[in-house]
Amino acid sequence: MAKACNQICTIVNQLGAAEAMLLAERAGVDPQAVKDVLMGGFAASRMLDLQAPKMIARDFQGRIESRLHHKDIHIVLDLARAFGIELPASAAAADVLDRLQQRGGARQDSAAIFSVLESR
Repeated sequence: MAKACNQICTIVNQLGAAEAMLLAERAGVDPQAVKDVLMGGFAASRMLDLQAPKMIARDFQGRIESRLHHKDIHIVLDLARAFGIELPASAAAADVLDRLQQRGGARQDSAAIFSVLESR
């Protein structure tokens, strides 16, 4: 159960980092500068620190392959159904990971969720 809870925090946090980097970039603001500012406040996280640079550089070579986070978030959603609870942030993350898998990104680093968001 602790691993499932860890994966919720990890995967949802990664989606938040991707959204933040995309918003900064589309607004014409240097995403690296935004990441640096965020790391000095409440948004600071290990996931933001490690994944934002990969997102900014579009470096999606598999380190933590997205297929693993995809599998884990679906385990989380199965648990949620079993306990009769709703996990909307996990469901949103699963949707983005589903789309990444459908695009052939299973072996790409999980940071590649950024590419799904930017392609919309």
